Amino acid sequence: MDRHPGEWNNEGVDFFNEGNYEEAVRCYEEALKLDPELAEAWNNKGNALRLLGRFEEALECFDRAIDLNPENFEPWVNKGAAYYDMGEYDEAVESLDKALEIDPENAFALNNKGAALANSSNFKAAMECFEEALRIDPDDVNARRNKEMLEDILREA
Repeated sequence: MDRHPGEWNNEGVDFFNEGNYEEAVRCYEEALKLDPELAEAWNNKGNALRLLGRFEEALECFDRAIDLNPENFEPWVNKGAAYYDMGEYDEAVESLDKALEIDPENAFALNNKGAALANSSNFKAAMECFEEALRIDPDDVNARRNKEMLEDILREA
């Protein structure tokens, strides 16, 4: 019995959630063989590749997902995460800004942008991102932790 691309994608998500990124990539590739226009599978494959440290391949997947669905903020956020993991903070901020153009109230993107800015020593802009993320989602533990860490850095400076 032939499987639907969405079934392969969902199986990949299951493997991804179990931390089995290689098997997740295999499932996403099966989905994309059947439907090369499945933006969600491109994005998911990029995430798995990013966590495997295969950043250039991940970036290509995110770009493909963006080309297929330019109004989806998720591949932009994930592209920013890949650049962040690579230590390319300016590129991370650029990608996260694109995500925020699409979804200005995205606390996750704001927090990630703040982290990239802090790593670029742009502490004032980083603090603004953390504060805005917390305004949107006061329970965002990552933004709260990052804001507190930045406050400690600024106190010691």
